[in-house]
Amino acid sequence: MGATMSNSIYCYLNESQMSDKEKEITNYIENEFGIDVYDCPRVRSWEISLDEPRLEIRGRFGGGNREEYEDEIDNFERKYNAADCYDDDTDCTYGYFEIKLDESKWIKAKELFEEKDKKE
Repeated sequence: MGATMSNSIYCYLNESQMSDKEKEITNYIENEFGIDVYDCPRVRSWEISLDEPRLEIRGRFGGGNREEYEDEIDNFERKYNAADCYDDDTDCTYGYFEIKLDESKWIKAKELFEEKDKKE
């Protein structure tokens, strides 16, 4: 787990640098899974696995930042039933939330992502 999954779709959340596809997939995550990635404290990126129904959301809330964002972290974990929350192995100021996804919606999402890749 952590930094990068081997078979996944990754998106760095910077509106000015996001492709239309990345924006559409971010909206899809919110609309289909009910997960607003921007609820994550100091969110930086998200990554969805293509091997298992799992989403990781990365933010600058790890290590020493945890104390300052404790309430936001707790609220996010409760709201989205996060399966895990841990610090990055190489830069502990970053943290990850791992969220298990509904498998049937995830399968449909994978098909959508693969279809979009073929078009681009």
